[in-house]
Amino acid sequence: SEHVQVELIYQKFMDAVVKTYLFEPYILKEYKSRWYVIGMETGSGKLKTFSLDRVESVTETGVKFKMSVKFDSAKYFEHSLGITVTDDAPEKIELEFSSEMAPYVLTQNLHPTQKMLRSDNESLLISLDLIVTFEVINTILSFGENVKVLKPEHLKEKVKRTLSECLNSYD
Repeated sequence: SEHVQVELIYQKFMDAVVKTYLFEPYILKEYKSRWYVIGMETGSGKLKTFSLDRVESVTETGVKFKMSVKFDSAKYFEHSLGITVTDDAPEKIELEFSSEMAPYVLTQNLHPTQKMLRSDNESLLISLDLIVTFEVINTILSFGENVKVLKPEHLKEKVKRTLSECLNSYD
């Protein structure tokens, strides 16, 4: 099938500058009730993700392109929790959940890479193979006191620092 390059005018949430991109759209993906388009930025050859609600306009350029045969969306998001993919290598993340949270986590996997390492009356220990992104951190934080990061150390420290900053904001 034929694909057509687009000119995309886009503004990030935290950026006053509106930017124009020449873009080859590949796929649409939904995450947390927000839609995204993933594709190749013409010229740079870099895969980019744009949130559709931040796109100000889309215009077909008339330039046709062939979708990269190398692009495999399942493989691209294999170690991603959500929409963010970086060049960082996936890491083994170990999370310990309270016994109250265990049934929820066991019946609704956080990610396809989830493995149960231990389950008893006290807690549930799982591992995930993920790229550490803000979505991973936000997911962990959403479990509040019912989860503890065991590995990797830098993620444990980041979550601990974030919780400390949250507490300090109530002083």
